[in-house]
Amino acid sequence: MKSATSLALALAAVLMLGPATTLGESGNAADDDLMAAVTQLQLALELQSEILRRLLETKHFGPRCPYPFSSAMDECFFVSNFKLGWHESRRHCLGMGADLAMRTQLFALRIFVLQEHFRSGYIWMGSIDEEAEGEWKWLDGETIDEDLWVDGQPNNANGNQHCLLMGVPQIPFFYDAVCSSANYFACHYKRGGSETK
Repeated sequence: MKSATSLALALAAVLMLGPATTLGESGNAADDDLMAAVTQLQLALELQSEILRRLLETKHFGPRCPYPFSSAMDECFFVSNFKLGWHESRRHCLGMGADLAMRTQLFALRIFVLQEHFRSGYIWMGSIDEEAEGEWKWLDGETIDEDLWVDGQPNNANGNQHCLLMGVPQIPFFYDAVCSSANYFACHYKRGGSETK
């Protein structure tokens, strides 16, 4: 069997000879070997191209997230390494073309936070009850599942806890908190635009 170098040299020779020489028509054994080598090389390249095309079409590689977002379970997240109040956190997310993370990606977010950022702490999430006390809804209008609240929460301590915090690594993991308190926050970038309605 010819080495890869020999095949490359043979292919170069064929290309240099150009259309004046047609392989396989001379009846020469060397020409026939060269034609077979070129054919094998073409088939191998076609197979490699097809494999690469299929790999690029799979979701295995996850979504392409714009900077500074990172991919986790087909979602794009940004978790701050600095603390802001809830309203400032939301403005920051909106300024990045995203919004505070909500219900549709809670477990992907938890995995991302635990693996990539920190083992314990609190993160602002996309829910607030400032307009109607005790009516906890996500920013998209959906009601929060009561099973996600830590025992005794929400409690609206001192009558001013209106913003949602996710505790990491607790399960259940939601707390109500004073909106002006400084905490880390999680933004979710929805490919195709912000996730707010």
